[in-house]
Amino acid sequence: AEVRRYEIGAALWTGQWDLAARLMLTANRSSDGAVCEGAIAAFRSGELAKGMELLPEEGAEGLRNLAMQLVLGRPALEALQSAVPAAVWARYLGSVSKLAWNHAVVARLTKQPRRPVAGDLIWDGETGDVRHLKFDELDSKGLSDILLPLPRPGEPVPECSGRLYLEAVLRQLVPGADAPEAAFPFKVSTLLPQARRIVGLPGDVSWDITEAENGPLVACDLSHLGIEPSPEEQRHSAPSASPRAGRRSKSSDRSKGPALRLRFSLPRGESAEGVLSELLRASPSEFVEGLGRRDELF
Repeated sequence: AEVRRYEIGAALWTGQWDLAARLMLTANRSSDGAVCEGAIAAFRSGELAKGMELLPEEGAEGLRNLAMQLVLGRPALEALQSAVPAAVWARYLGSVSKLAWNHAVVARLTKQPRRPVAGDLIWDGETGDVRHLKFDELDSKGLSDILLPLPRPGEPVPECSGRLYLEAVLRQLVPGADAPEAAFPFKVSTLLPQARRIVGLPGDVSWDITEAENGPLVACDLSHLGIEPSPEEQRHSAPSASPRAGRRSKSSDRSKGPALRLRFSLPRGESAEGVLSELLRASPSEFVEGLGRRDELF
């Protein structure tokens, strides 16, 4: 079965260091990651030295170092601390927090009124901190003002209208006790923002149709909608590349032709990938050229 990113994060979150190291070394890749197929198979069979030899020479230095530390007999926690960059720790741990938050947002929007209620969290405009919404403020606030906390290892979930559900989801993802903060290569309070808006509203939105440069693009149907680049852009254009089947594209693909260019601003803590996901109804991972599962290499 495919190893999900949050499964690695959950192992780190609860201090299951041996499991976390094994999952990092054996996480499945898509077909685009076939270059690591032999190494992953070796790691799964416990042949760490062989797996190290089969890893690509570039782009997998962290995995090679992790395997080397384990071959030398170092404890899994020390191997993880030595070989895995702090940004990778944050990526795995953050995936657990974000998944729990996503479930809590769905529950907030489907099981509670779609309007602010007393006890919801909001940003305090004067202090910049999170605080509870007061009863006399209900008429002046909207859903885009409401926050839900992002859980972090070793920290209690702040009191809010969705706390019980968020805690329940979090315990399903990480059923064990949280690992001590000293085990992590950063302060847990810096892992993620304290809270995030349940509804994001982009500002300063503008768009135009331009001629794509010789770089990565997200596949779309602008040509089918009758949208063509301007005459000026056409003079500089080359024949369009043949469209690929499927939504993922390889890093070697380059496209030319009309392209939709978006510009917008977001409040703090918001994700541009989330805006693209809503706009194009696609997974945010589709917007990174040739991503596949190769983003798990380090």
